[in-house]
Amino acid sequence: MSQETELFGSPTKNGKSDLNLIDLNVKDLKIAIKGGAISRPEARYLVDSYYQIQEYRKASGNQIFSLEKEQSPFFVLQAIYLNLERLETHIRKILDYYSDSTEIGLWAKSIIGIGPVISAGLQAYIDINKAKGAGAVWRIAGLDPSVEWLGKDRAEALVEKYEHLSNWNERIIATFTEANRKPDAYYAALGNDKPTATNLTKYLAKRPWNAGLKVLAWKIGESFVKVSGNPKSLYGRLYVQRKQEEIEKNEGKLFSEQAAAILAKKKIGKSTDAYKAYIQGILPPAHIHARAKRYATKMFLAHYFEALYHMTYQKEPPLPYAIEHLGHVHNITWREAS
Repeated sequence: MSQETELFGSPTKNGKSDLNLIDLNVKDLKIAIKGGAISRPEARYLVDSYYQIQEYRKASGNQIFSLEKEQSPFFVLQAIYLNLERLETHIRKILDYYSDSTEIGLWAKSIIGIGPVISAGLQAYIDINKAKGAGAVWRIAGLDPSVEWLGKDRAEALVEKYEHLSNWNERIIATFTEANRKPDAYYAALGNDKPTATNLTKYLAKRPWNAGLKVLAWKIGESFVKVSGNPKSLYGRLYVQRKQEEIEKNEGKLFSEQAAAILAKKKIGKSTDAYKAYIQGILPPAHIHARAKRYATKMFLAHYFEALYHMTYQKEPPLPYAIEHLGHVHNITWREAS
């Protein structure tokens, strides 16, 4: 047997590779996974890997399609594609078992539009011991538009702005308040070290959200858009309803200040449709779509936090700030969502 055949298997009659791939025995892993064999960091890695492999597999499929049209051979690429496809399936099954191992994982999968990979990702990324409310989940998922990624230069400028304050606690509070962030994690990161302009700048310059969770939040929104035609999908309906509300407000130019702020802050080509909308004091369709999608995602994550809190502590979670302090009506509970 040649080295190529050992790696990729032998071609079958239809030209595809008969792969001699070593399968992961996921059925034997099921009991171990339910017993806690997968750690949260490993689960996060598996979720990230799943989506990366999925993209590689799609790219390989597109390349195979192109080669097939050109009547060019694609034996090796076909073998790689099938390996990726099988590995993707195995990881999905493992994450399915992982999400089955908890009550919150099962609850999440009961939601139309939420599959095992997203459910496992949420279970791996959201720590109820660290997230004190739905707002904290939104921020770490990158869904709080008031929290910006400062970067090194803006962080340096912000720290310098308050260097005249001799009391370090006052200086830290001032910088974090202007950045619309909380200093708790910074203090925790310091440990026994003393605050300095250098470590304060370095901390503020970091991305203020979790990149992996932000990707999951985006995928959640896309899923709700896909199921928005299903009358049984709560979050699909919320997306549709919110989008209509946003369209009506936009047509009434209620977002004109936001449109002007975006034009002032971002460089947008004058020949683009986006610029033509903003200059008229309205938001472009893509922006309205994103706002409605974000709303549905945030509602789901709020319910996810409420469900996780109740399942962990066996009591109702504290009311979100908007409900307890601003009097907003919250007429949908996490129990009604599934």
